[in-house]
Amino acid sequence: MFEFSVAKNYLWPRRKQLSVSLIGLLSIFVISLVIWLLLLFLSITEGIEKNWLSKVTSLNAPLRILPTEEYFNSYYYQIDAISSKSDYHLKSIREKLISEVSDPYSPEDDEEIPFYWPRGEFDEQEKLKDLVKCVFNTVSEVGSEQSLSLIAEDYEVAGALMRLRQIRKGDLSSIQGDSQNFLTQATYIASISESNTALYDLLEPPSIKDLNHILYLADRINDRNMTTDRPTISIEATKLADPPLMKRVLSNLTLKKMVANSSWQLDPSLLSEGVQYEAYGRFMGNQVGCLVLPIDSNIAFHNELSKGALKKEQGRLVFTCDNITYLIQSSVPIFPDQELVLEVISGKIVMPESMNSLADCKLQVKANLQGKSIQGEIVWKDLEVSDADINQKFLEEPQYLPPWLSIVDGMVRLPEGGVVLPNNFREYNVLVGDSGYFAYGSATPTSMQEQRLPVRVAGFYDPGVMAVGARFALGDRSIARHINETSQNTALDPLLSNGIQVWFRDLKKTPLIAKELNAKLEEKGLSSYWKVVPFYNYEFAKDLMNQFQSDRYLFMLIGVIILFVACSNIISLLLLLVNDKKHEIGILLSLGAKKRSMAIIFGLCGMTMGLVSCIVGSASAFFTLLNIDTLVHILNMLEGQQAFNAVFYGTSLPNALSKSSFIFILVTTPIVSMLAGLIPAFKACRLKPSAILRSDQ
Repeated sequence: MFEFSVAKNYLWPRRKQLSVSLIGLLSIFVISLVIWLLLLFLSITEGIEKNWLSKVTSLNAPLRILPTEEYFNSYYYQIDAISSKSDYHLKSIREKLISEVSDPYSPEDDEEIPFYWPRGEFDEQEKLKDLVKCVFNTVSEVGSEQSLSLIAEDYEVAGALMRLRQIRKGDLSSIQGDSQNFLTQATYIASISESNTALYDLLEPPSIKDLNHILYLADRINDRNMTTDRPTISIEATKLADPPLMKRVLSNLTLKKMVANSSWQLDPSLLSEGVQYEAYGRFMGNQVGCLVLPIDSNIAFHNELSKGALKKEQGRLVFTCDNITYLIQSSVPIFPDQELVLEVISGKIVMPESMNSLADCKLQVKANLQGKSIQGEIVWKDLEVSDADINQKFLEEPQYLPPWLSIVDGMVRLPEGGVVLPNNFREYNVLVGDSGYFAYGSATPTSMQEQRLPVRVAGFYDPGVMAVGARFALGDRSIARHINETSQNTALDPLLSNGIQVWFRDLKKTPLIAKELNAKLEEKGLSSYWKVVPFYNYEFAKDLMNQFQSDRYLFMLIGVIILFVACSNIISLLLLLVNDKKHEIGILLSLGAKKRSMAIIFGLCGMTMGLVSCIVGSASAFFTLLNIDTLVHILNMLEGQQAFNAVFYGTSLPNALSKSSFIFILVTTPIVSMLAGLIPAFKACRLKPSAILRSDQ
């Protein structure tokens, strides 16, 4: 307690020790600044790494079990090629898993087995060991032993040329009208995991732009054959519309707001009885040809338009201009002067049983026109959605499955022919609803022919920073299976195109699970056929992961060095304090205080300053992380561009304080500060009381 009280007395700021107090505050400020920067950088770096790992493992699973070359050379795999029960084709892992028989070979019906084939693996009952079912059972056993929920699911990857047809609604000012473009991209097609709940966080909901595009296609384009290249586009409505697609869209929407474009004609039923509106009329002779209602009053119009007032009287519209009243016929169009936002009442859409176009739908809407409320029922024509709730998750099977990616009872559901593309395709103006095909080569007896599989964009996902991830289209496993079965020109390694993914939540247990799986496979004699690969050994991720670790260690080392330099200020402060307190030190030593006590006092002074700096710096880092988006916004304004690339850093920087970095700082800073205080402590111990007291006489 003696040492603590003396150390507290020395550190407490006093007016008579102004220089010492200022140096002490400066030292605490410098160390706090270093701790703030170090914690901020390490926390953001760790957060980016966690986000990246989450995306990698969400798409590719924490563990993969890959077939080896020995598996493809085994009797178990090759026997399907000469067996009539297997239709003389090699089976994928999925087909092997659901097959009722492990050995389809029949000596009476099939050709003789080549003598150079290896002998199959047989169990104790002399039955062919099912290598696929055995490995799935092994995963289940390891999950039970470790009390973990391990989900094993096969995956398949294929390669093809994707060609998307992009039909876009033309601008009213455009002479050409609607337009058509084609996007061609070499793409990998991977089977989407239906039970992988971690994938849900990477999926992006359809945007309002996507929704309007799908509605446009449903209302205008009859494109049942998605495998042809159309030189022209059809924009005929009514008969060419696709009512099932339209109902699939409208049944899964809750409309909130609509926008009426400049060609929209205001329905007179929306206008309130007896309310006067400012209006401008265009006359054709002595008759009103059309009316324009400004959204806001007191708007000046071209001289060709005559200003007046529009009013509904007993259900009829009358227009008064220059003290002359004109009866407005139902054939006279009434236009708003700009886009009018219509609020949809209750979000309900009235759809008739026989629906050919959106014009057959009716909406209950209300809006504000010249500060006055208008309300009524209108038909859906020349309107676009500006705000809506898009249903994407369902507890049970809906009546109409939407044409975009959905989740039904926790399972991913894709529409027929639907694929989910990386979100970088949005940069090429790809929208949900765009259709096209996958093209690949297939050999015939006389030539190589191009085969096409129809495809429709059903959604987008965030692939993270992986370059290879930006080229993967996720679709039903039947797409990849069909291409791999029939394609004769694929650049994919067969060892990597088919395998097993093992899903679980806690990534920290990946090494343990990988070790247990390897041990079990070794015990069952399957290790030569299967290779367990944890996520940190994935070929496409290993280099980037090693770079993350190297950067973290490097910056931590640099941070510690800077921390040592910052803590050296404590040496200057305590040396000054020793010189200032020499008289008191001499008196304490004369009264029997031990030199060890002097060392403890100044060591405590250094440690206390380190702790205070640690608290101040950590609190500043925590506050900064909470407001990191505001800080990034300020940096963007200062630089005049995006300071952090969204492809690498994401839409926002991580804002969680790193626990490991905080513990490291909390332990390291006081120790370094205490070590910095040892040098002045040694000097204080070497002082002789007699010499100090004589020098003060």
